[in-house]
Amino acid sequence: MDDRYDGGGRFGSHGAAPYRIPAWLPMAALALLLLLPGRAEAAGPVRLKATGAARRFQVKVIGGHATFRFSTVAGCRYRLTVRPGTLARPILQVGRHGEEPLVRVDPGAGGGPAVHRFDAERDASMEARVGGFSGQTGGASIQLETLDLTDRKTKAHRRFLAPTEGESARVGELLIGEANRWRLVVEPGAAYRITPTRGSAGRVRLVVLGWDGAPLADSTGTGSAWLALPPVRFRVPPKPEDAKLPALMLEVRSLLAGGGTYGVRMQTLPPDQDLTPAEVGAPEALERGPIEGAPESFRAGPGDVAVLYVPAAPGRTRVVEMQRGERWIRVEDMGLGSSARSQENALMVWFQPYYPGTYRFRDPFGAAPQGSRMLLHDRAALGSAPIHMGTGADPTPRARLRSAWSLVGLGICMPGWDYLFVCVHGPDSGVAMRVVDAAGKAIKTRSSAGRTISPGLGPSLRFRVPRAGVYRLEAKSKRRMIVRPLLRRAAD
Repeated sequence: MDDRYDGGGRFGSHGAAPYRIPAWLPMAALALLLLLPGRAEAAGPVRLKATGAARRFQVKVIGGHATFRFSTVAGCRYRLTVRPGTLARPILQVGRHGEEPLVRVDPGAGGGPAVHRFDAERDASMEARVGGFSGQTGGASIQLETLDLTDRKTKAHRRFLAPTEGESARVGELLIGEANRWRLVVEPGAAYRITPTRGSAGRVRLVVLGWDGAPLADSTGTGSAWLALPPVRFRVPPKPEDAKLPALMLEVRSLLAGGGTYGVRMQTLPPDQDLTPAEVGAPEALERGPIEGAPESFRAGPGDVAVLYVPAAPGRTRVVEMQRGERWIRVEDMGLGSSARSQENALMVWFQPYYPGTYRFRDPFGAAPQGSRMLLHDRAALGSAPIHMGTGADPTPRARLRSAWSLVGLGICMPGWDYLFVCVHGPDSGVAMRVVDAAGKAIKTRSSAGRTISPGLGPSLRFRVPRAGVYRLEAKSKRRMIVRPLLRRAAD
């Protein structure tokens, strides 16, 4: 039999009476698909705020779930609570947005709420999904709260630091040019030590603020400000009646990079512990700058930036050495640095020391320097910001944009390249950007309504530099948004 579809909703056979599909059949098939398990709710994610206010919702589809998004701040403690209603047994799944849920909370068959408490290890965008056990549907409520270390509700996003045993540390994240504050959980009269741990922010400064808001202890006041991880020690004074602060505070700032992650841990010291800072001899005063008669050698203080540009260096590189007495030693964990090479074999190297001293760039093969140009920049004049070379290995801390121009990065650039300055996660319009040379002159500017070269990545500015050196990457926006500044070599 030759069966055919005639295009009009009928199947027919030669010599047989035509058969029509019942009008109710397509609607019944659609309804059956909607009832299949595993289908998600049609509505988009709902934004949760850490105010503690309950938000009601419905799971209407068998096997479906309601989705919520919320933000966390590193160092804060949170509690997410789902209270059952007609959804008798809610199942809560929590994880970072874009990843599979990391935690699944099942309150059991007793009719209680699903509760998840956690300490945020980083600033993150989180996602919570709530469905019903075994395909249940119905209504429930969800709330997000911030807690202190005794699980009492606090104002939103408040960091706490309490004494711990062992080497565990609480993780924080610094925005470029900003500080973090932690409330310290301490006892009057007791002595404590707070130690930083290494993160992408590099060296950090720890300042304990007393009841009056004035510094009580400072990690840079011990004479060892440029040790790898300088701790701070203090004893808690009695709280006065007119205290300006509700608690002792720890203020954390980045010393060089201006942003990134770090860790802190607090430990209780014995009652008789001597808290007098160790006597450390101040470094001898030195005259910053290149050393006459010694090419590619210089004297620098902590945080200064030395840049070496070699227009033609095929197959060559440079290592950085520090002078110790009559000897030169390779720098290891004594500063930050990187290098890049152009297609024309131009070489650019930079170094930022942690310690004051005499340094040099040296060809490891012993070749004499020819045609190189060295620049030395004072740290105070540059400002604290991540250093970029556009190599793809640059640091990527976040920055908060304001209505005035803000330094969000330092670009070490060489002529002959097209560079792309990008504010990742920013909108295509509403962000102004500019590149400023060491003399304060803007060499390229993008208005807040400027064309975006990298749609979907963020607003961007393409530029070239007239000469090798350090350039300020600045941005502003009236929306006070948070972005990740990047520098990349632009494609042709």
